[in-house]
Amino acid sequence: MIQEQVIAETIDYLVGHYQERPDLDFLAKRAGYEATHFQKMFKDHVGISPKRMCQYMHMRKARGLLESGASTLDTALESGLSGQGRLHDLFVSCEGLTPGETKNRGQGVEIIYGFYSSHIGQLMVSKTKRGVCYLGFLVDESAEDAQRYMKAHWPKATFKHN
Repeated sequence: MIQEQVIAETIDYLVGHYQERPDLDFLAKRAGYEATHFQKMFKDHVGISPKRMCQYMHMRKARGLLESGASTLDTALESGLSGQGRLHDLFVSCEGLTPGETKNRGQGVEIIYGFYSSHIGQLMVSKTKRGVCYLGFLVDESAEDAQRYMKAHWPKATFKHN
């Protein structure tokens, strides 16, 4: 199997099984590679490690629970985390906002955003005082579409273009 197919299949597997927290050795063996080589190959193609991808999947599920009204404790436990401290760490490291700020749809948060050209296309980066909260490539959408998406996601935040 060529590397791109291995990576695509691994991503599909992680999306379906992230709650099982598959470790690197398991994923590498499953793909037919040694763990260190597989980690480097995955990160070179995807930009993050398989473990980090699982963290983003957990955060995505947790964000949905918070936005639907679940408490932070219920969200942490439903997302497979040991408690609210782990939920907080996950959100700050993955989304640059706390779980409470996400639940409150950005209330009291200033988000600074801008558009940048890269060698693989135009992208939009948004950040809070804690870190990056959005990074996306403008593929089939305009800058205005990307801003609408961001503002719909955090409708109570204040936004500053930079």
